[in-house]
Amino acid sequence: MSKISRITHGPTEDRDATPRFVELGSEEEDRVFDALSSETARRIYRELHEEPRTPSALAAATEKSVQTVSYHLTKLESATLIEPVGTSYSEKGKEMTVWAPAQGAVVIAEETDRARRSLEQYLGATAGLVAASAVVHYASDWFVAATPTGSPLLEPAGTGGARTALDGVAQLVAAAVATVDPGLVLLVFGLAVLAADYVRTDAVRGRLSDP
Repeated sequence: MSKISRITHGPTEDRDATPRFVELGSEEEDRVFDALSSETARRIYRELHEEPRTPSALAAATEKSVQTVSYHLTKLESATLIEPVGTSYSEKGKEMTVWAPAQGAVVIAEETDRARRSLEQYLGATAGLVAASAVVHYASDWFVAATPTGSPLLEPAGTGGARTALDGVAQLVAAAVATVDPGLVLLVFGLAVLAADYVRTDAVRGRLSDP
């Protein structure tokens, strides 16, 4: 059994998630596709997304020889898909490299600059939508808590019909809000709008790029 003595990066999910853009038709694209052309290479790449591993651990997981795993690790590193993140020592004291996926998802696009701007735009809109839905959710929770059943939202100055009607409306609204979360409705509706806009924009770009 080997013991990992040093890892320079944390777990994959805690690392920088900034996407890496690879342009179609570039040499970088060729290296990425060449490195992932083998099922064994893809299996190794998936295993590394689970947790950082040494070549011997990957060999055991994929049922391949260490030499075969090392060959694919070299190609994956050349394509900047993986990187060394630490060292490990076997029971015999042999030093081994610990590998992990390179930081950031890989996005392959025809025009990397435009794809980057588009992705940043939609990610920003999604983040804003999530924040807005959270605000609406907590505001609706406050409204429901402030309007318990049988108790008016506003303290009535008397028994006037207008105030009583207002209190009744407030209680009806609170009951509706308690049944359907407005924050969730806003989030789902907003995501649907963003998805529709993305599909429409992509279709327009496709028509413009047609000869």
